[in-house]
Amino acid sequence: MQNIYQQFVSNIKVFTDKKHLLVAVSGGADSVVLLNLVSRFVQQHKEYSFSIAHCNFKLRGKNSFRDADFVERLAEFYEVPLYYEEFETIKYARDKGISIEMAARELRYGFFEKILSAIDNSVCLLAHHKNDNVETFFLNLLRGTGIKGLRGMSARSGKYMRPLLDCSKSEILKYATDEQINYVEDETNFDTVFLRNNIRHNVIPLMQTLNPQAIEHIADTMQTIGSIEKILDRWFNDLLAKVIVDTDTTAASSCRQIRQNSVITDYSQTLSIRLLKKIKQLDVFLELLLQSKDFPRSIISQITESITGGTAGKIFYSPTHTLRRERSTIIIEKTSLCAAPAAAQDNNFADTPPMLNYDRQFFTNINEVPKDSTIAVLAIDKIKEPLILRKWKEGDFFYPLGMNKKQKLSDFFNNNKFSSTQKRYTWVLTHRGDIVWIVGYRIDDRYKLKFPRGAGMEAVVVTLGHLLNGFSEQEH
Repeated sequence: MQNIYQQFVSNIKVFTDKKHLLVAVSGGADSVVLLNLVSRFVQQHKEYSFSIAHCNFKLRGKNSFRDADFVERLAEFYEVPLYYEEFETIKYARDKGISIEMAARELRYGFFEKILSAIDNSVCLLAHHKNDNVETFFLNLLRGTGIKGLRGMSARSGKYMRPLLDCSKSEILKYATDEQINYVEDETNFDTVFLRNNIRHNVIPLMQTLNPQAIEHIADTMQTIGSIEKILDRWFNDLLAKVIVDTDTTAASSCRQIRQNSVITDYSQTLSIRLLKKIKQLDVFLELLLQSKDFPRSIISQITESITGGTAGKIFYSPTHTLRRERSTIIIEKTSLCAAPAAAQDNNFADTPPMLNYDRQFFTNINEVPKDSTIAVLAIDKIKEPLILRKWKEGDFFYPLGMNKKQKLSDFFNNNKFSSTQKRYTWVLTHRGDIVWIVGYRIDDRYKLKFPRGAGMEAVVVTLGHLLNGFSEQEH
């Protein structure tokens, strides 16, 4: 069996021919071990060089700068260039109307792209490992996913490489101990309010008590799923080429009709219903086609029924696309859901839970707290158990922000002139039975952030938006 360094060397030689290795270093154990392995490798292979990249998202108060100082000392120790950037992540998220998780991801990879474009013959190394991949498997499984979500991350994705993907977390920590490698801990990695951390600290250890080889077996299964995905991809692409209809007039006509109801951002695909009906595994084909366009499984089933036996004129919506069933074709276009007709949304999404992102952030004063109704900022000292999302029901009550007495949700709806459709769409986030947030509208006063004089506060920040694979500032 190869040791961790041998695995690393083998992966570098197999997965990249680039000679400059840009190492993304957060300061945590995984990325600092990766940096040590890169240094060993470059010493033995003089044709290679390396440098370090570190992002400071300024989400964790003083600890964000503690980590940055630590990485700077690492660069000095290894005598290599350090590419460092500080980001106003919260402001970026507000300005773009996206979650902080999404904002940090965009900033991070934008930063890496800028560095890679300036360095010839370079590749960026990320320290994701086997446990990260298994956690991602469970995250996607719980959220609902297709085969792509179950095969996990790839060892090489374009300009990015994960040379530790075959190594377990325990191997990485053992290497750090054996080599006397120092690193910093991100305190948010232990907060089980966040789903990924809950899986890491509760679900996976339980599985390992049932079978000590659970991580290895799940990782092997993910590799098998990856192989099956390649076969499915060939099958899908062959069929897609046969059913696509190249008719600009059809597309243009459809655009004129749909534009009355939603914002068209770009024309996508027109497919022949006659040819679609000939596909024996139509449900599988449509799932592969439509899950990549954010259609949930419940809607894909309705679309399948519409194709096989429905009539023209039916429109289906996902958060990012519109699908229209014409007489002889279906037309899929990228859209802005916010402009879609309320009745169509009501038919498709009333029972689909909203997508929430969870972050942990440090605020120095009340002025930094977002006042956006799509963002809930909750006092972290009040959160003792995972938050639970559910539909509201009769009899529910909460303490609206700014009030010291409880109010029934039905009264809140009436006072704010909710339509019957709005009520059907309303979900609540709960903690130990308390409603802490009417999602998208108002938080509970008992869970608001309170600032002691002259002191900052940490908070759980929940943002209405798309879910991604878990992110923390300490992510590699």
